[in-house]
Amino acid sequence: MESLGHCNTCHSALNSAAGTNGAQLTQAQLAGWYIPALVRDPLIEDVTASLQSGHPAHDSLTHLTDADRLAMATYLKDPLPTAPAAHGKEVTTTSDENLREGKLLYQRNCLSCHGASGRGTKTSLAGNAAASAHAPYLINLALLEGVKVQGRTAGMESFAKSLDDQQIADLTNYVRTAWGNHGEPNSTPWTVGSWRLPAALACPTVDESVLKPALTTDPKILRQVARDRAQLESVVAGYERQRPKSSAAEVIEAMSTAYCRTMLVAGVSPALGTAEVADLAQQVALVLASHRAP
Repeated sequence: MESLGHCNTCHSALNSAAGTNGAQLTQAQLAGWYIPALVRDPLIEDVTASLQSGHPAHDSLTHLTDADRLAMATYLKDPLPTAPAAHGKEVTTTSDENLREGKLLYQRNCLSCHGASGRGTKTSLAGNAAASAHAPYLINLALLEGVKVQGRTAGMESFAKSLDDQQIADLTNYVRTAWGNHGEPNSTPWTVGSWRLPAALACPTVDESVLKPALTTDPKILRQVARDRAQLESVVAGYERQRPKSSAAEVIEAMSTAYCRTMLVAGVSPALGTAEVADLAQQVALVLASHRAP
């Protein structure tokens, strides 16, 4: 499972050296694709069915015997050791040196607009919700794609050509931890590189019967559910009522596809759309885990 199967290669987030950070078989993103956690879905039969049906990335697993597939699925459901905690926070690969470099990058590139205290005349970064979000991609993408002028909100040029992946990760982590911001310094060159890749937002293709219940939700509500857990719970429950025999994977795929289509209609950038869809998929997985827990 951990050697010939090498499942951690895709199903665990990797650091800049292409190694895991200690948390195995958790969700990850690879070349713009969302890869779900293998240890949170409580339904062994769903995992077994997935191994049997196959996927382009792991077609060889379809040749396992039923007993082998069940054994692998059972292994995945057993509690796995988690990464050690540091002062109650998630362990990251960001060092003090990285944060110092991030501060220098801020002083060279951002100080004139955002000020030394992060409360510049244009846009305040101190206390900014994006700086304290659980994932770093909103800051990553603002640096990579720039910010358009919207009403009284000032715009910002892209730093994609002037800063490399490591520099954008360092700058992001500095902003997320400076001036009382509560974001984890969890941006890495790998995550930044992932957001650079998409040239177009490609929504998943799923069977029409699987997708149809998700499309009954008003697109405006779908755009809101990613930031409203209670509303997401309601939407997922509505899907399950319409298609009660759906597997967890089908619900995640249907909700992600419907959500992705709202991103296309709204004209969201490929990188931001990919990040938003991946985030929603993980949230749906967590809701399903709470709904279907034994």
